[in-house]
Amino acid sequence: MSNDASSVLSVARGEIGYSRWDDPEAGTKYGRWYAGQTGEPYYGESGVPYCAMFVSWVFAQAGATCPGLPGAYCPYVERDGRSAGRAVAKSSAQPGDVVLFDWGDGVADHVGIVERNNGSYLTTIEGNTSNGSGSQSNGGVVARRTRSLSSVRCVLRPTYAGQGGSAPGKIAVDGYWGCDTTTLAQRVAGTPVDGIVSSQDSGWRSALPGCTSGWEWVAHPVGSQLVQAVQCACGVDPDGIFGRVTANAFIRRYGNGVCDERLDAPSVAIMGFQRAINDGHL
Repeated sequence: MSNDASSVLSVARGEIGYSRWDDPEAGTKYGRWYAGQTGEPYYGESGVPYCAMFVSWVFAQAGATCPGLPGAYCPYVERDGRSAGRAVAKSSAQPGDVVLFDWGDGVADHVGIVERNNGSYLTTIEGNTSNGSGSQSNGGVVARRTRSLSSVRCVLRPTYAGQGGSAPGKIAVDGYWGCDTTTLAQRVAGTPVDGIVSSQDSGWRSALPGCTSGWEWVAHPVGSQLVQAVQCACGVDPDGIFGRVTANAFIRRYGNGVCDERLDAPSVAIMGFQRAINDGHL
């Protein structure tokens, strides 16, 4: 295993179906492991909630790292992850991220691993949950769940290989501008890296269906540093907002197609942009 999202998800998927009720030993396999790591026998005892210890175990098995892990208490996982600067917008969650949930009491109550961002909801893999309507954070089993973004309190981006100053890897040339495209483009442009195209005009959203996860649409936009960098590369006024003029300039630079003020899904222009950033330039 290696320090990457695919390894984390491979380990997590292999645990789906585990039940503490079927474990022949006291406590859970994840709690017993954590007790061994910390020297605190308590964590290996029966009845100890184990969602955070499950996530910690998965990351350890995958050889992956995330500030806040290993840990056993969700608020501390959130605190340490935020302190390390690893929190990202929940709308930009991507596979392999650590996601913390708030069931309405104002604190992090539960934690899991993002398997897929579906837009308005996430597909996750979680420990100590239930398969149905039982306890969401003390249900005893490892299960795949779907969670509304409204229940998400915090998303932490692990320190996978290739992040945090390492040379960026290449992305798929698929014509969809999501978090991976944004993250690589930010690294190439030298702007802050968070996978988010921030504060874009919601009035242009319908004309940009090829712009998918990680785009922040608002009624009163202030713009994005990454969009400013792209606008400079395209030779237009760098106001940071991806609108009509920018869309046409983007199409001319990267797509050589009809300037119709749109980025389709998929978009030939986005494919050209992805090729450019894969080659290390805007």
